[in-house]
Amino acid sequence: MIDSLDTLTSLYANGRPLKELYGVKDGFPTIIWRKRIIEDVSPIFDENSWDTINSVDNPEEYWDIFDTKEYVFSNGERMIAQIAGFNHDVGVDGRPLRISFNHANVMLEPFRVHDRALTTEQSWLDTHRADFYRNVIMNSLPSDLARVIKPARKRFNRHTIVFEDNALLWDLSMDEIGNTSGSAPSNLGALYPIFSDNQSRVRRDIDGVPRGWSQRTVNNNGAGIRTTSNSGANGFSSSFTSGTLTNQHVNIGFCI
Repeated sequence: MIDSLDTLTSLYANGRPLKELYGVKDGFPTIIWRKRIIEDVSPIFDENSWDTINSVDNPEEYWDIFDTKEYVFSNGERMIAQIAGFNHDVGVDGRPLRISFNHANVMLEPFRVHDRALTTEQSWLDTHRADFYRNVIMNSLPSDLARVIKPARKRFNRHTIVFEDNALLWDLSMDEIGNTSGSAPSNLGALYPIFSDNQSRVRRDIDGVPRGWSQRTVNNNGAGIRTTSNSGANGFSSSFTSGTLTNQHVNIGFCI
């Protein structure tokens, strides 16, 4: 009778040990290890640990876009990560990353994008917002989430010039949310399947209040950043120094 993984690991197939046929992972034949992972997976996305989610090779067979998982920043703020797509973004090695996320809610407090116009040599990566993500948000994430986030190759723009760079956390682009009206470059990523109209782009804070949030697409003249209004429409912060328009709420993207 097969009553334990120890018994299974000693089994033979066609006269050869399973370990020899399938290779070994974490001390078990790969076929057994995959079965163990499958048994640990819950169809309710939020019930799975980040380590389990990261271990599933074919997540689209278990979960769907729009599925969410809550986590808490080190300051106690509750965030709701939302699946935006499967195999949508690519990693630094050019291979697809299994799950792309945005958030079903924005951070409660807005944060400035920048406090001056960008030069022709600068992009979203040079803004205060990008520094905030790299130096504050990454260090505020729960450790089990932070360790499974993978860098993605994302497209950015310096005025009209589009280029690629690596990022762990980012704001979404106009193209990725499906609202490309306005004087800004296109081709900054492919549309995430969760976005279809203005209503799908509305984001609320944890208290349920609709909030505007900023994108990473810089306007052609470099004077401002594209934004998404509290009604989901495409907008534009007319100047990085024009006051409250620069303090946009945060809808973070990341991949595992």
